[in-house]
Amino acid sequence: MFRRYTNLAAVVHLLHARAVTLLNPATWDDTNDAYYMAEYKRLKQAKTVLAPCFAETAETYHHWRVFSHGADGVCIEFNKDRLLSVWCGDKSVRTRAVAYKEIQQIRGQAAVALDDLPFIKRFPYRDEKEFRVIFVSEDEGSRT
Repeated sequence: MFRRYTNLAAVVHLLHARAVTLLNPATWDDTNDAYYMAEYKRLKQAKTVLAPCFAETAETYHHWRVFSHGADGVCIEFNKDRLLSVWCGDKSVRTRAVAYKEIQQIRGQAAVALDDLPFIKRFPYRDEKEFRVIFVSEDEGSRT
C-alpha cells in the first residue's frame, strides 16, 4: 500500500480528474531533495523532471507535519500494484523505493550513479520509507 500525504484541494483534484498529479521537485519542502532533483535534471539534460512521492509505512507525525501540514491535511491510500501498473511500460517513468544512506557511505563511493540520484536520501529520513515515481522528458518542457 502507498500513502500520499497532501492537502484537501489536491485530493479533490485527484478524485475529480481521476489522475495523480506529478509535481515539480522545485516546489518540495525539502530543499536538499529539490537540489538533487535539479542536479539530476541538469546532468540528464532533461527539460522536465516531475515526481509524486508515496510513503510505504504507517503514518507518523513527520508525515503529517511535513507533507500535509495544516488543517486541510489529508492522507490518501493507493493500492501499490494497481497504481504502478498505470506507468508500467512508459519509458519516461522510473519507479523505485528511496535508499537512505549515511553521509559516510556516499562520500566513500567514487560517485553516485546518475540514475540512482533521484532515489537517494540522507539516513536520518529513513522513517519516511519513501517510494518515488519519476517522470523525465528530454524533449517536452514542463507545464508547471
